[in-house]
Amino acid sequence: MGRDKALLTVRGVRLIDAAVSRLQQVCDDVVVAAGSRTMDGLTVPQVPDQPAGAGPIGGLAAALAAIGTDVAYVLAVDMPSPDMDLMARLAAEWQGEAAVIPSSGGYPQPLHAIWSAAAAPGLALLASAGTRSLIDAARQLGAIILDDAETASLVAHDRWAWNVNRPSDLEAGDEGGQPGGS
Repeated sequence: MGRDKALLTVRGVRLIDAAVSRLQQVCDDVVVAAGSRTMDGLTVPQVPDQPAGAGPIGGLAAALAAIGTDVAYVLAVDMPSPDMDLMARLAAEWQGEAAVIPSSGGYPQPLHAIWSAAAAPGLALLASAGTRSLIDAARQLGAIILDDAETASLVAHDRWAWNVNRPSDLEAGDEGGQPGGS
């Protein structure tokens, strides 16, 4: 994208503000994995990646370590049409595993998933050892990864996995279309 996705707008709202708002509808506490920056205008805690520079794994490890619950709804900032009912259904499926991860188009979606707070140390350790793939880390930690058919039986709408990866996705989202990309 070439820009900080969290600060981009879709339908007139910054992606970070939309994600926080969605999570606040279903969670008492919301924590933002902010990387090495602090985002202006947020009223929720922001945590730096742990370890720093580890990408999504470091952000997820830090956020999970900062929550006060056993399980967390995890949502990527670049997914502006999440299915929060799916998140609740995944939480109902969770039985203590590292995560319960849905799939779309054959790809696991670890940043539209349920994660255990207990996975934080393992994620941080894997990140420190050089693991960069959140999907690989999830598998190593024993996460449940649903296939497309299992996920389809739980979703309320088909745009849940849409994410913003290219400027054309951003433009299509502002027009109410269904941008590509997963």
